[in-house]
Amino acid sequence: YQRKIAEYDSTQVNWQKAAEQLDLATTISSDSTLRSMLLSQTVTAYEHLSAFQPNNTDVQVKLAGAYIDAAGNNPAGVMKGVLLLREIVQKDTTNIPANLLLGKMAIISGQTDKAINRLEYVTKLDSNNPEAYYYLANAYLSQGNKEKAIESLKKCKSLVKNATFAREIDNMLKSL
Repeated sequence: YQRKIAEYDSTQVNWQKAAEQLDLATTISSDSTLRSMLLSQTVTAYEHLSAFQPNNTDVQVKLAGAYIDAAGNNPAGVMKGVLLLREIVQKDTTNIPANLLLGKMAIISGQTDKAINRLEYVTKLDSNNPEAYYYLANAYLSQGNKEKAIESLKKCKSLVKNATFAREIDNMLKSL
């Protein structure tokens, strides 16, 4: 509905609302076909919003994330998002969301050394970022470094406010 409003009345506010609503809808959708359609519409909404705010790095990071999520198994789509993130980090090396997403992508692509370097950097910039510690633990596990993975998971758990996520971390710790 919000996307239709933005298409009819193409303003920055309407595209921002559409992008936020579509982004939320993709996270709660369990139907793969619907999620794919929503991701495509999320990309479009963030592209429109980006046209209104070309220098807003928060919007650019969300657009990059949408490109990556919508790409699925399409390497070209993933690279489009990664290149946008690299551009953001080149302009601002301290951009935490961009560095965090690049670290996550490095884990997914099997570049654990790069992931660890980037995620350790994020934890230096923001020592209270549970997501960075979570991904860092996964990178350490990929390298077989259980000691550092456990250390990172414990730090993550100390920062987490979500009970479900805390239980997931407990389960991970028990399995190690």
